[in-house]
Amino acid sequence: MDLDSPYQFLDLDWFFIDVDGHLAHVCSGGGKLPISIAENYPHDFLLTIFRNLPSLGKADINPMLQKYVAFKNNKEREQYLNSFSPMTQRGLYSFDKSDLTRSLDGKYHLVSSPKITLHISMLPPEVVLQLSKTKINRRIKEVDSFDVFEVS
Repeated sequence: MDLDSPYQFLDLDWFFIDVDGHLAHVCSGGGKLPISIAENYPHDFLLTIFRNLPSLGKADINPMLQKYVAFKNNKEREQYLNSFSPMTQRGLYSFDKSDLTRSLDGKYHLVSSPKITLHISMLPPEVVLQLSKTKINRRIKEVDSFDVFEVS
């Protein structure tokens, strides 16, 4: 993380693609960002595009979520999930920062997976161009957690 970055400590939405062209949405929680995101933010237009896509279906909640997040009650759990489900319902895998108390920590965990995935080939060229700058050399469907250093 660039400590002089204007995005340090901000909870940003950012996106990346995997080796198969599937898409992921990440809430930074004020944590480390991949260099490709820090140098090319803002991505507000990507957020707007994804929010305006039609829903493709419900989300599957990560069965290991309790390993990363402790909820006081079901209402708190539902509120948390509601901040990720809009992206997942549009075909993106959704991740969150694993430890909000450590801003320099770059670990993220899966919150929810789409039942129907969105593929980069389904998007307009200007979106593909932006998304192609940030990739992980893994298959998202096999990822429960990752470190920001894995994303370039």
